[in-house]
Amino acid sequence: MVNRQRPGKFGAIRTGLTPVFGHRLLRSPSTKLGLCLCFDLGALKPYNERELAVANVLIIGSGGREAALARSLASKNTHVFGGARLNESLEFVGVCPLSEKTPDLLADWCHSSGIDLVVIGPETPLCDGLSDRLREKGLAVFGASQKAAQLEGSKIFAKEFMKRHQLPTAKYESSSKYDEACRLLEDFQIPVVIKADGLAAGKGVYICQSRLEAQTALREIMLDKKFGSHTTSVVIEEFLEGKEVSVLVLTNGTDFELLPLAQDHKRLLDDDQGPNTGGMGVVAPVKLESALMAQIHKDILQPTIRAISREAFDYRGILYFGLMLTANGPKILEFNVRFGDPEAQAILPLLEGNLFETLLAVAKGELPKVRTNGKCSSVIVLAAEGYPENPIKGVNLGDLRGKDKDSDKEASPANVGGKNGPAASQVNEANTEADLKQSFESLLEDARSELYWIHAGTKKLEDGTYVSDGGRVLNLVAVDDSIETALQKSYEYLDRQNIPLHYRKDIGSRRDESARQ
Repeated sequence: MVNRQRPGKFGAIRTGLTPVFGHRLLRSPSTKLGLCLCFDLGALKPYNERELAVANVLIIGSGGREAALARSLASKNTHVFGGARLNESLEFVGVCPLSEKTPDLLADWCHSSGIDLVVIGPETPLCDGLSDRLREKGLAVFGASQKAAQLEGSKIFAKEFMKRHQLPTAKYESSSKYDEACRLLEDFQIPVVIKADGLAAGKGVYICQSRLEAQTALREIMLDKKFGSHTTSVVIEEFLEGKEVSVLVLTNGTDFELLPLAQDHKRLLDDDQGPNTGGMGVVAPVKLESALMAQIHKDILQPTIRAISREAFDYRGILYFGLMLTANGPKILEFNVRFGDPEAQAILPLLEGNLFETLLAVAKGELPKVRTNGKCSSVIVLAAEGYPENPIKGVNLGDLRGKDKDSDKEASPANVGGKNGPAASQVNEANTEADLKQSFESLLEDARSELYWIHAGTKKLEDGTYVSDGGRVLNLVAVDDSIETALQKSYEYLDRQNIPLHYRKDIGSRRDESARQ
């Protein structure tokens, strides 16, 4: 058992028997931290030995996916911690003052702060081996190992893995030499797909409609080093026609549990036009015919997990299959080794039960059953002008409380962040322990709203307003009894706003076509 000390110079929390809610201004020698909720929970004990089973979770990452994880994990008995940026939009998130780039110091902070589970959101720290480093330090980690993360970190590695295990995918060639890649290109029909080998934040895939476009893509990746000096190799891939579906599974490396299927919308513009993006919207769950779903299980999911086990990957986390439903059957477009973004925002609200217990079990190598609540969801991504190439930052978004553009009446989805929001102001004004506990519970209640913002790329100013600070800035999430009503609720709300961001108007319009493939 790990010996847990009381917090030292990095101390943000103490964990143990009795929750006492309070807020304070924390300062660390290495970083400035703002006003946040902290939890002073008595003597340190392992989670399963605490009288009230109060758990502490650290989330790595600060985007929309991580905000969705925080919302779904937080409860009266599960306290969530993350970076200062996550706390800006979710004030119930306590602040961890350390970066994933200093894993040894981060591990020490986790032990001294009683962290029971580390959930790694983004792909980069997984590919850098953060999960391995933290596990070596005795922490429970939900996230693929560095070896397994190559399935996303290298397109060439992934394609070779699929070839070794005869997994259905597009015909391809790979090269690290520009002249050779140009020659290989001649063997492919147009349109053709060019992929940068390494991580490229969802921007390394080119769907080329001419040979000139394809040659330009090769030049940008291999000669201009658009995605960095470590991402100069390419995959040249056959273009597949059909409908895309995102299939995510929980896996312990030997078996898997299927999560609700989702349909992502990668192109920037309506009717699947414009450049590829990290994702402009999602609907879930997508229903597939039983025969097609059985084929996906038999030809893709089961053999992939067997292959992972055979190659001895330490895999305790999410495996994301990007599939194309073609006339010749489903084929693998890509693997991701973490929750998709924005798929997580759509899928997590549909899960039933205690998410902390589920993720902790997977981190320990177990595989609990996944249950869903029967709801449906939609996510509409609002992006900055210039996205994905050169998004404009600093655009004023107001306080996101959502006054109708034709009236002074507020018509806002729940806004858990921002001191202008009602829940946040209750926390800042609370004085007694009972008030603080009630305020915290109010924050959590707002986090269960069925129409709400997820902050993906915002920055909070001192006056409580927000500005854009990334490409994909906001996600509007709706949960309802059907996808149709979730989308209707979202678009009706957006129609009444004057938010200076771009979003697609056709999210979810083609899901029935996917079901019929």
